[in-house]
Amino acid sequence: MIAERDHVELLEKLWGWAKELQLKPGELINMVFLSKGEYGKTVWHMAAERGHVEMLEKLWGWAKELQLNPGELSNEVLLSKGDYRETVWHMAAERGHVEILE
Repeated sequence: MIAERDHVELLEKLWGWAKELQLKPGELINMVFLSKGEYGKTVWHMAAERGHVEMLEKLWGWAKELQLNPGELSNEVLLSKGDYRETVWHMAAERGHVEILE
């Protein structure tokens, strides 16, 4: 998956295509931020697990662009748990990615 391998350019391309299709904000949120892949991980989980700070910064910027409210970000993105009940924070901490926790 793109987030696991830190392919920011590919993620940007996909984001651009999604916007060209004029998807509604709710569709973008579900497609990019909340969609889960293998083991119930979101793109946020995968980027945090691998220590991909640039990827997380790009996602954060898009979250602001979509005007996600803080509650939605906390509950649906940052506190979302994968199949093994790990949040983004758990994954970053367990793997020693301090820069992500800051």
